[in-house]
This record gives sequence, C-alpha cells and structure tokens, in this order.
Amino acid sequence: MDAPNLLTKITVKTVCGAPDIEKIIGAKGKQIELMDVFGYVRKSAPGTSDLGEYVKFKGSFKAVNLETGEIFQSGALILPGVASEALDGAMTHDVNELQFGFRIGVKYAPDNKGAVKYSYFAVPLMAPSENDPLTLLENQIKADFPKLLVQKKAA
Repeated sequence: MDAPNLLTKITVKTVCGAPDIEKIIGAKGKQIELMDVFGYVRKSAPGTSDLGEYVKFKGSFKAVNLETGEIFQSGALILPGVASEALDGAMTHDVNELQFGFRIGVKYAPDNKGAVKYSYFAVPLMAPSENDPLTLLENQIKADFPKLLVQKKAA
C-alpha cells in the first residue's frame, strides 16, 4: 500500500481539485462521487473565508480520491456544508472523540443562485452506533408510536 500524501488540511479541493461543471453535466445522473473521507474528530472551530463560513475539524483524517485512488492524510479537515453540519451537530461538550466516514460527491444544481451551478452531497459510510442519541430517540418513537416513522415502500 502506498504511503498517504500528507496535507495541511483535507478539503474537496485539496483532494480532488475544483469541480468541473461540464464533467458533472455529462456524468450519469448529473452527479459524480469525488472522495471518501473518514477519521476521528477531537475538536471543531468555526471560521470564515472569502467563500463564507466553515467549520474546521481537528483530529486524524484520511481521504481517498475516488477517480485516482490517491490517499491523503491530515490533522485538519474542512467538509462541504451538508457533511460539516452533520458532523458538527454531533460534536457536543461531552464528546471527546467522534468517528465518522462520508462519501462526498457533487451534483448539477442549475437552480443555484450565482455562478456555481453544483452542490455537494454526502453519504454516510458507516451505520450509526447503537448508542447514537438520534438512533436511540428514533427507536423510542417507533416503540411508543409504531405507525409513525413508517418508511414508504418502493412502488
């Protein structure tokens, strides 16, 4: 196995480069899976750049470029909004370390305002732990009200 490329921080841009809108439009379903990213978060801190607000995570992280297979490693991570919000929301004062994994992709979004006509998506790479507070709450609701939270069956 090749040694990972060490980065100051892992971002979609440092692992995959800037999204190519023509490539996205030409892809099946007008979306592309870009990278897998996983690791352990120990701290998070908000920040601001020319592109807007973000959350910078500190810990131990790896990312795999799904097109090239290149592996990257860093102690800092900035994720696209959808993944960042999910991860930051799970960080509470009583959590010392949080493990996670996401597949990050990009999809064509012609209705976006402004020049950027794509948006990122994230798919969890692991099931929630049995002690995950949201899973525990969902199971409690299902037990107390079995007809609620029923998933619709595919047609």
